[in-house]
Amino acid sequence: MVEPAARLIDVPATGETFERAITRANAWLTSILASADGEPLVRQRGEHFGGLSDSPAVAVRVIGRPAHIGEIAMLEAWLGATLPPSYRRFLKPFGQAEFLHHPHRPTMDEWFDGYEQEGFGVEWEIAERQRRGYGSWREWPNGAGVFRPEEVKDRNFVPICPGFEKDAHMLALHLAVEQGEAPIFQNHADDGAAFVLRGMTFDGWMTSMVDELIATAIPR
Repeated sequence: MVEPAARLIDVPATGETFERAITRANAWLTSILASADGEPLVRQRGEHFGGLSDSPAVAVRVIGRPAHIGEIAMLEAWLGATLPPSYRRFLKPFGQAEFLHHPHRPTMDEWFDGYEQEGFGVEWEIAERQRRGYGSWREWPNGAGVFRPEEVKDRNFVPICPGFEKDAHMLALHLAVEQGEAPIFQNHADDGAAFVLRGMTFDGWMTSMVDELIATAIPR
């Protein structure tokens, strides 16, 4: 079921903040729009991503309002956990954003309801056999593995980037380290029980999203 080598999404090195990653994405878009790739990009992506119509055009577009500290506190009280520092730093000035290659999607309520359906049973069994000997997600080969249904509940995971059906990016609060940062995993759309590590922090996740945007946004 899980084919780590084929599914690997490189986890970026630490160091780039989410602010710098966004700046890098927007600078890349400016250079692309001035090149021969600009017109085909707008033709393919413009209908679904409003950032191309902004002035100046942006590759990462803020679509929400900044989160008030009181709203963050209420969310943390509901979750029963403190949000990672890097994610809190994003929520305060931005709130929510969408990407050129990954436009905004609906909320993930249906995903959580579906994760406990019987249809995942066979996938869990196969995955359990494949991950035998790996006691922790940190030991997953190539950063790809499986979370059991009992882990994907009780507000352990916070969707930060909903996708098509099961293709969600989720902050794993129950795996936070002492400093408060928590890893972010992407669920595979073609395999409901499989996940891949996308970043050890929110900053790292943003870097991986921008890297993916630059690599995939231009029509080929």
